[in-house]
Amino acid sequence: MEDIIQKCILTKIKKYGKSNGLGKCKQFVVENLICDGTHEKFYIEYLISEGKSLPVNTKSIKTEVGYYTPDFEYDDYYVDIKSLFTLKVLLGFSSYSKNKKSNPKQLLKIEYINKNIKPIKIILVDIIDNKILIMSVDDILKLEESEINKNIFTKVKEDI
Repeated sequence: MEDIIQKCILTKIKKYGKSNGLGKCKQFVVENLICDGTHEKFYIEYLISEGKSLPVNTKSIKTEVGYYTPDFEYDDYYVDIKSLFTLKVLLGFSSYSKNKKSNPKQLLKIEYINKNIKPIKIILVDIIDNKILIMSVDDILKLEESEINKNIFTKVKEDI
């Protein structure tokens, strides 16, 4: 099964230059940027409303543990958009399936890219309450499961 998944991901990379894994989500185009899902769309619309510079879409990057595709890229860092739930999944506190544990490969890829290629900023988005929090990879690694809730947005915010 792992071989089939890897083959599908490689096919997407070859065809489109990137892969968002095997998951399905609605795509939006905002200011010529492809946004995979409402959280990425919210982030780009926030940047536009605040008059901030926009990132670019990026291609998949091969790491020692597989391919990783950042959501967006600036000259000096990558951006990875997360909801509270997807942050919990990334850190292994939750899973997309009740029958399977969370796969640590995504976090390993993020740590590898962050240390060896270019920093990654984790953008935590709450589209219901219209909030954004920027965290470093080091910041998210220090989080306890109990800290990942709506109150996390009251922590110190960094300018985007």
